[in-house]
Amino acid sequence: MQTWLDDLVNRDARFDVGAALLAGLVGGGIAWLLSHGIPWFTSGMVSPELMGRDLSPAVAAEMAGNFGIILAQIVLGLCYAFIIAPLVTHLRGMWALGLGALLGCGLYALNFCVFHFLLGVNWSGTELPVIVTHVVFGVIVAGVYKGLAARRFASVG
Repeated sequence: MQTWLDDLVNRDARFDVGAALLAGLVGGGIAWLLSHGIPWFTSGMVSPELMGRDLSPAVAAEMAGNFGIILAQIVLGLCYAFIIAPLVTHLRGMWALGLGALLGCGLYALNFCVFHFLLGVNWSGTELPVIVTHVVFGVIVAGVYKGLAARRFASVG
């Protein structure tokens, strides 16, 4: 007997580490190329930024230039993906994307706290692009993960 909960939750879904890894790489790469979460800003190749947050030239120089920033973006994307993927594993379709967006907001709050306490970043008008980047990243990672995990599960089963 199917209930309304079966439309929301897939009880047979299993966490797929490989799909989470690829989703983190894809999400991190897109967040780096489309800095601030939208294509109408400069990319991470032009202005140094980490997950939507502009970095000062001094911080960028300490990170060994573009290579350090790209490496930090990939590591942060993978860490975020391994937070998002297990939480959206059992949800279906749009519910997973919605939770990905909410988790992106939560990850933004974590990011803000870290930058606030380490670098003294204060809330200002420049935080909106960072919020957008995190929300878009959460949706992208949730969608890519669900797509990859479903394909791998279907090909195995």
